Amino acid sequence: MLAVPRPKSLTRPPRGSRLWVIIFKENINLAAGNVNDQHLRVIHILHMPRALALLQSYTRPALSSSSLRHIIDTDKPAILSQCFQDLPALTKWPQRCYLRKFADHPIEIEVSPLDAPGYGERHEISLGAYLEMLDHQLPYRAYMAQFPLFERIPHLQADVTTPLVEEILRRGEKYSSSTWIGKKSLTPLHHDPKALTNLFIQICGTKRVRMFPPESDRERLWVGEGTLRNTSTVDVWRGEVDLGDGLEGTLRAGDGLIIPKGWWHSVQSDEDLLNISVNWWFKILD
Repeated sequence: MLAVPRPKSLTRPPRGSRLWVIIFKENINLAAGNVNDQHLRVIHILHMPRALALLQSYTRPALSSSSLRHIIDTDKPAILSQCFQDLPALTKWPQRCYLRKFADHPIEIEVSPLDAPGYGERHEISLGAYLEMLDHQLPYRAYMAQFPLFERIPHLQADVTTPLVEEILRRGEKYSSSTWIGKKSLTPLHHDPKALTNLFIQICGTKRVRMFPPESDRERLWVGEGTLRNTSTVDVWRGEVDLGDGLEGTLRAGDGLIIPKGWWHSVQSDEDLLNISVNWWFKILD
């Protein structure tokens, strides 16, 4: 019995089809140009990932206190469209001269190849030096990811505090917050600590998000080991595998996203423009 060889070709199905056919050549010695149908085997058929549904979106007029509680408590992700236009950060932070007032503060950034599928190596740098880096086209990806900026620069906390932010966070016990600054970026598919809900707000630029429910098949997710057991190696932006019923949406400046506990999510920015987000993790109180 022959060992299963590596795939030699991947045939794309007709337009509109949901099947991929992987063709393997037998592991036998053939003269060049002497291959015919009997030397080819169809080993496996993979379903193309189904189209993702759009995330439910709510606008500010629809957000009464009771409807907001319902959105947070239903364990379904939702976009709060243009509900955070009153954040001072939306007008202040895109102006580099404003953030450069805090140039000497140390931060950490991730550095990775442009085509890397996810996390990079972490390096310490000053905020000013990093903003200077972002003024240039880089041969690698640099991203200030999941950094506790308000712990280093408490003054900036006021720029992302509004009555709506406070009302949402009062629904639970606040755990921590992070700030994300970069240009093109990719956060791989993962879930946050399972007890925590995530409020994610876009300050500047555009991000796309793809999400899958907590009950998604972990074998299909190709989950990592050790400290990466909450991270999948599936690239959901290239359609590698059908993960079931997923959701997707686009976040623009002033939009917020409620990520319920346990939901798998990947976030991507493919624009070569300044991109800033903030988020809070909190545990909903019963």
